[in-house]
Amino acid sequence: MNDKQRIEDKAYERAERNYKKKLSDLEQQLKQNVISKAEAEKERIRIGENYQRYLNLISQMAERYATTDYDGISNVNKLIMQCIEEGELERADSLLSSKGDFGQREAELLAQEQITKKAEDFVRQSQQVLELKRNDLAQDYYNKHSILMGNYQNDSAAYYMERRCMLDTTKVEWMIEAGTFINDYLADYPRSIRHFRHARNISIQLYGERSLQVATCDNLIGKSLLEQGLYSKSMEHLLKAKTILDSLDIQGTKKLSECYANMAAVYFHVEELPYLNGRKALEQAMKLTKEIEGDTSLVYAKLVTMNAELLTEIKGSSFAIQEMYRVQKIYESHQGTNLMDRARNYSNLGVALSNTGEYEKGRDYIQQAMAIWRQQYGEHHPFISYAYGALADSYAKQKAYQEADSLYNMALSNQKQIFGESHPYIADCYIEKSKIFRKQGRYGEAVYYGIRALDVLLKSEEYSENRVISLLQSIDSWLHTLKVTKHFEEEALQLMPELKRLSSLYNTSSSKKVRLKKIRI
Repeated sequence: MNDKQRIEDKAYERAERNYKKKLSDLEQQLKQNVISKAEAEKERIRIGENYQRYLNLISQMAERYATTDYDGISNVNKLIMQCIEEGELERADSLLSSKGDFGQREAELLAQEQITKKAEDFVRQSQQVLELKRNDLAQDYYNKHSILMGNYQNDSAAYYMERRCMLDTTKVEWMIEAGTFINDYLADYPRSIRHFRHARNISIQLYGERSLQVATCDNLIGKSLLEQGLYSKSMEHLLKAKTILDSLDIQGTKKLSECYANMAAVYFHVEELPYLNGRKALEQAMKLTKEIEGDTSLVYAKLVTMNAELLTEIKGSSFAIQEMYRVQKIYESHQGTNLMDRARNYSNLGVALSNTGEYEKGRDYIQQAMAIWRQQYGEHHPFISYAYGALADSYAKQKAYQEADSLYNMALSNQKQIFGESHPYIADCYIEKSKIFRKQGRYGEAVYYGIRALDVLLKSEEYSENRVISLLQSIDSWLHTLKVTKHFEEEALQLMPELKRLSSLYNTSSSKKVRLKKIRI
């Protein structure tokens, strides 16, 4: 049994034992009338939430601690790590506090750095003390990060990851870990990319331009740019990563699979049916992952989820649903499955079920995904926006237009806080709003939101030319229909500012190479 599995098994066993003991103690207090039934129920809920939080932390924690060099840290730190492994988070935090103020210890570290410069003999001796203190403090920062993450305090958890980076700015692994956490949990993309770019620059100096570390950084930068809707820039970095990884031996194969998966995601955003390049990239990712991890691994399951999304577009949702149920079975066979991966599959399954007319069941799956994302990431995260949009799509298909419009507005509000005013997903929301108004015969509002979508697309750094032309054609059609309605003059007056703005977009579009002159409004 490897160290990771041993730590996981021990942690699950201890967590379950502690959970049952706390419930048993609570029952005794209730029987002895020490607490009331209401107090007992409130405490039971708190115990259950703490238990679930710790279970969610176990897999990541085990991976980290299984690869930790215990020779380089203090006995107290070993005890802190043991407490975290066994779910005793309060004791771990207490031990951390007992070691003194972090700021004071940083001051001691800086003072020690100055001492080492006084003499060569003393430097050699002091260097050992310096390294021990740095590693000890770095591990404590990571421990604090783990505790805060376990309590869903993601902003503070990121802060301690960045504090660790400041201890040694040449630690590529620390920079990558900080950037990945900030990218995935906070969706603060500029901040995460700064860490990835710094790690890339250091990797070039330490390992060379064609190293695994440089390729890893390019892949992560490409993934972050993809999530920002900057598809061309994303592909530039992904192709750089692929070129390096193709030249490496087996050590680069796993990273190459991740690179292909990210490339596939970019192609799915910029290509249209039949998604030839996207399908080829995804097939390569699945082939490599199957060879390395097997076809029942969690990594492979994530790629099956991507394939199911593709099947939804190409063959329809009924074909994709079977793949999604297959992913569920893989997750059920693995203890400690990453909740984020499970949530993504829930969301995709919900969308597919809604597409086949099972609206209530579909929305239930989407809401399960949203509950997981909200608990892990908070309210302002792209995944929450996606969930609002998916729920809105479901209601729109059911012709419940008022509910759909409300949810699209919630998605828009969230997206604007995360991405600003110009992002492809914001244009998507405006387009969907225009469609539901058109279906209700409210052509003036359909035109208004169609123009808003067009404005976002043309102001973004890149967009699909065909998509812009199609949207313009729709706006043209809606305006012609609006002319024969009895409220045309009133609505046309309200639309005039938007129509004037559309005219200015015509005048600036030539630099973006969109053939708008073929469309007349």
